[in-house]
Amino acid sequence: MVGISDELTGLPEGWVWTIIGEVAECLDYKRVPISKDERAKRIGDIPYYGANGLVGWIDDHLFDEPLVLVVEDETFVGREKPFSYKIEGKTWVNNHAHVLRPTNVIDVNFLNYSLQYYPFTPLTTGTTGRRKLTQKSLLSAPYILPPLHEQKRIVAKIEELNDRTQRAKEALEAIPQLCDRFRQSVLAAAFRGDLTADWREQNPDVEPASDFLEKIHNKKSQSFTTEFQRELPETWIWAKFADVAEIKSNLVSPSDYLEFPHIAPNHIVSNTGELLEFTTIKEDKVTSPKHLFEPGQILYSKIRPYLAKAVLVNFVGLCSADMYPISTFINTAFLHQWMICPEFTEIASSQQGRTVLPKINQAALNQLVVPLPPIEEQKQIVYLIQKYLTAIDCIRRQYQNTKSKLETLNQSILAKAFRGELLPQDPDDEPASVLLKRIRAEREKLNNSKPKSKRTSNRKSKTPEGQVSIPGLE
Repeated sequence: MVGISDELTGLPEGWVWTIIGEVAECLDYKRVPISKDERAKRIGDIPYYGANGLVGWIDDHLFDEPLVLVVEDETFVGREKPFSYKIEGKTWVNNHAHVLRPTNVIDVNFLNYSLQYYPFTPLTTGTTGRRKLTQKSLLSAPYILPPLHEQKRIVAKIEELNDRTQRAKEALEAIPQLCDRFRQSVLAAAFRGDLTADWREQNPDVEPASDFLEKIHNKKSQSFTTEFQRELPETWIWAKFADVAEIKSNLVSPSDYLEFPHIAPNHIVSNTGELLEFTTIKEDKVTSPKHLFEPGQILYSKIRPYLAKAVLVNFVGLCSADMYPISTFINTAFLHQWMICPEFTEIASSQQGRTVLPKINQAALNQLVVPLPPIEEQKQIVYLIQKYLTAIDCIRRQYQNTKSKLETLNQSILAKAFRGELLPQDPDDEPASVLLKRIRAEREKLNNSKPKSKRTSNRKSKTPEGQVSIPGLE
């Protein structure tokens, strides 16, 4: 039970302390483990269960009723999965899960929910990793029992709230895809000129991109056509990659740069330009030549251009020979955003060579096209892109935060339920103590009707009748 060790007094009216062995019968003696190889010879439509749920299928069954399975030997410390789950119908269970049949004092669903996050770990034995919950420890574990009718109301409320949580999770899962689509829309609008349409109206006298390009190369820019060209704003032009950037291949021996950062394609997130955590040349034990790059360059992965891996760096280091260090003649951040936008990725992918390991060579990259606005507009585009992407990042962080809270919400619901705080009590409910006393009397009457051996009749109970022994509090 969630939080059972925190509150050992002050139970809600009608609730009573007992032990798990009083509310459930253990059917472990009926379990039969079957090896994977043997199950392969007996494949059927009967579910075969273990500690963590469904393991496989088999051709026969051991049980045919609603039961609760509790982990017997598994990882207990730091476990995030529930410790229990409900099964019903024809089933087979191996010896890695205890099998509990609820008695007349408890609802099977209530029993399952109450044990899902019960603090079993202190009751287990074994190593830190794989530990064991013995049958004795399970059945003698303290347990809080509400009236039977209240159990059913609690179960109904838990399932209602769990349904709401599930719907919230499903709605939440759409957010990452929406963020990706919004990001692509922002980039598409940026390189069509839509983002800066108002800016151009307010700044009609800016130097056209063609004049800017002529100044860079000290020659008149030449027009050209490709299948990828589309209409651009009046002051924009289509330029070749080689007109706006230069690939700066600079292979060096890594032995001379052991403490330098080492960047490889796997350090870059596809489509975003995000740089992941990296290590040094020495730590990566690099031996083959790598490109030396400088601050302000773009590192572009030529392997699998459809992955759109490009990052703008602000430090010096070495990068994989499968990457191009690129210096630019224009706004570097503008070119970087173009190199990770879907349109550029589509163009680059069409030029990739080989099929086993696609890559784009320098000659092909230099011939790719770039929609080039005036230099001042490039700065404005970068500003607007970063503004919108910052908003997207904020939404993603909120998504992760909300997702984390939802992951623990069901546990919070259970904790509240088993403190009696989830819904109001009904004073007309038969107290659990009365029900438990009646069941005990019926059990004792049944036991007395059976012939007893001398050994059984001489055995004395260690716990006085009606008193619950709670481990650690005797």
